[in-house]
Amino acid sequence: MQREARPFYEDIENWEGVSCTDGRLSHLLLENNCLTSKLPVLVWRLEYLVELNLANNGLTGGVPPAVSNMRSLTWLDLSGNRIGGRIPRAIGGCGRLQVLDLSRNLFNGPLPTTLGRCLDLRECRLADNDLGGEIPASFASALKFCEDLQMFDVSDNPKLEGFDAFRDSLRQLVPACAIFVGQPALESTGAVQSFEDAVNRPPTPTKLVPLDEGEWEDGFLPPWQRQARPGTGE
Repeated sequence: MQREARPFYEDIENWEGVSCTDGRLSHLLLENNCLTSKLPVLVWRLEYLVELNLANNGLTGGVPPAVSNMRSLTWLDLSGNRIGGRIPRAIGGCGRLQVLDLSRNLFNGPLPTTLGRCLDLRECRLADNDLGGEIPASFASALKFCEDLQMFDVSDNPKLEGFDAFRDSLRQLVPACAIFVGQPALESTGAVQSFEDAVNRPPTPTKLVPLDEGEWEDGFLPPWQRQARPGTGE
């Protein structure tokens, strides 16, 4: 009797680095996998995603305005890649965002003042990019509504200006926030340590694995990321 074929993503809840809630993809944790190629457009359509961690890979591309669709997102870590372009103002649409780490990339252009709309923001790491222009005085005023803000790091962005006024203003408005501006960059290992401990990832592969965008479109993740169902050998 021939066995009925099933979609390869049917057991997605058993895949390593993937979690679902009520049948919807909620956590995508694929850091330290040496993934390469452009960030798939499909990522920004995952409106129920709570945590997205693609840190320390070889990904390129940019963050489109469609990021505002991810209204459930609380954790976004794209650090340690080759992602560039401007950080879109639409990032302010991620109203539940608590941790934003875009450090060690190729982002350019001005800081998006719309980050002040992310009222739950606790950590913002934008160090070691190519951000530029004058930090507007209004930016510190916008961030004052982020009452839980503990870290704001824009160090090692040589083209940014207006550090002193911004730092002094933010210190007055959000006294508990650690602020890192100018040079040198704050030493960073990517995600916050407590998050790394929770993920419990395997060792980093030594061979680069090209990530074909078509594989994402066929069912969220490439087949090599699947994990066999326990006890079946499938």
